[in-house]
Amino acid sequence: VGEHIEAPAVGHAHYHLARAVRRRQACCPVQHWHQQVHALDAEALVPEVGLVEESLQRVHPGQHVEQSHPLLPAFGLGDSTAGLAGAFLTMVALFERERHGGRGQVVEFAIYEPLLTLLGPQVVNYDQLGLVQERSGSRLPFTAPRNTYRTRDGKWVAIAGSAQSIFERICRALERPELIADPRFRDNRIRMENAAELDGELQSAIERFDLDALIRRFEQHEAAVAPVNNVAQIFADPHYAARQNITAVPDEELGGPLRMQNVVGNFSRTPGAIRRAGPRLGEHNREVLVEELGFSEAELKDAGLPL
Repeated sequence: VGEHIEAPAVGHAHYHLARAVRRRQACCPVQHWHQQVHALDAEALVPEVGLVEESLQRVHPGQHVEQSHPLLPAFGLGDSTAGLAGAFLTMVALFERERHGGRGQVVEFAIYEPLLTLLGPQVVNYDQLGLVQERSGSRLPFTAPRNTYRTRDGKWVAIAGSAQSIFERICRALERPELIADPRFRDNRIRMENAAELDGELQSAIERFDLDALIRRFEQHEAAVAPVNNVAQIFADPHYAARQNITAVPDEELGGPLRMQNVVGNFSRTPGAIRRAGPRLGEHNREVLVEELGFSEAELKDAGLPL
């Protein structure tokens, strides 16, 4: 169970209320900020708290185009990573409960904390070397080539080649074998120093091919490439179809099937599935609030909650 709250005390109060019914309850409240460290006015941030957490954390410097303003992700990155972390931490709490004593506990964290872990080596780099990673587009500071490139038919591919063997395969796939011996690109360390020049050479080679032809050439040479798909391309991609990454779920309110992302991970013995779309608002009020937590119908009526 997770929810946005502004103070650990609120989550703990919910936990102890539920624990009065079930002593084995595990609760995972998700905070905007730590109770004792309110860097900003939390109440003002509640409507867009995920966005503010992402901005505060600067978790997406790689998305920033060099010499442009910083970009924000076009989806709920903070909320999504918090949901994944919350699910994992709840499972850890349940596992600990079964291994040691059979009692539940509270596991709390703030939305920005999973984003902090995504920064990778940046914290250590600053602590030890004083380095601050700035905007670099899709490049990485420790490998080249690594970027996106436009094809002749206006589509995009992502290419990475830190290993020397992969870089050489990329050059051969693009009919540019002379780049392998070019002194500017002879190994990964030197390629990083000349990343802009290398990107220009690769772009000029890639734009001679349509996307499908380019992918076939890279597959033949066993070089690393992937199309940069939009959602329409994802729906048409045979790989996604073979993996059943999109599934159709009945939805009573919409009156038909609703296609959405499938569960991640295929269990060999107990495969998962999405059985239904989200419930109607308040659909489980009676089951949870009355039958499980013991509130009376009168209390819910006074609170304006439907049954």
